[in-house]
Amino acid sequence: MITNQEAQARLNKDIENQRTSYAVIVDGNQHRLPVTLRTLKETITIAKCKDIVTKIEVKFQVKVNKIKIQMDIWDYENITVDDYISAMYGDGDIPCLQDKQALYWPEKNCLQIWKNKMPVYENNNGTITKDQDALADCLL
Repeated sequence: MITNQEAQARLNKDIENQRTSYAVIVDGNQHRLPVTLRTLKETITIAKCKDIVTKIEVKFQVKVNKIKIQMDIWDYENITVDDYISAMYGDGDIPCLQDKQALYWPEKNCLQIWKNKMPVYENNNGTITKDQDALADCLL
């Protein structure tokens, strides 16, 4: 069982990390490689995604087929240590303030942004679509 002091330290770290990084999952050659991306509210663009792909391919010697950048924001600041411990053991939840992710396919040079499980933006090799209804019709 985790102590309140250990839980408070983890909670503080989660609050700090949420403000300074996004989690990146790389899917290449059946590998899922965890990488930390320091962005601090930086806009995710195709140029940024290409840079990420290049760094990952060099560092891990894999061919990247797709990257998924999670940009979720969790309400860590408004929960107690007891709530946090409950969530760690699956007995409770931490409220999600924003469910957002970016998907990028290097071969297609296509970037999609999804918010709350709905597509909101796509840059498909220079063709930009911000019409959520049109994206929903063709992507869902």
